[in-house]
Formats: sequence, structure tokens, C-alpha cells
Amino acid sequence: MCFITSSASSTFPSLHSPSISMLKINKVLSCAGTDRLQTGMREAFGKPQGACACVVIGQVLLSVRCKDGISNHAQEALRRAKFKFPGCQKIIVRRK
Repeated sequence: MCFITSSASSTFPSLHSPSISMLKINKVLSCAGTDRLQTGMREAFGKPQGACACVVIGQVLLSVRCKDGISNHAQEALRRAKFKFPGCQKIIVRRK
């Protein structure tokens, strides 16, 4: 059982995203006769490869508001999601 089993009206996820930068790559060939195929650094804007965000230690990345009945499902969903982020993340449960 994960986050999917709860209804959409009972959870309020929010992503605290800082400014996100696009990573671009300028592919360069490395074989004989490549000088006819590529332009070097001329028009080297690159193609989008991915996105990245600069975060600091202790910054909140993701928060979920939910009812007490499904808090276990939300914690399990966050536990599974934290493996998708590099580094070390902690899940903190607060009650308001």
C-alpha cells in the first residue's frame, strides 16, 4: 500500500523547489574526419539533458499535509521517494 490508495482530496503534497537550471550537453565526436561533421564551439548551445536544483543542507524539499488516518501511507510514500534524491534525506513528522 502506498500513496496511490488515498483519495486526492485527503492529501496536499507541495514541492518546495528552488530555482531549477537546465543541464545542456554539446556532443563532440572523437574519431578521424570529424572536422567535417561538427562545428566545434560555434553554436554550442547544446541539447537539454536534464534539470538540477541547488539546495542547501537542512532545506525542505517536499512536504505533505494529510489526515491522521493515512499518515502511515504518506510516510511510506515519502520513504520510497527519498531514494530518488541524491544525498541523505530525513522524514520529519509534525502535528499541527
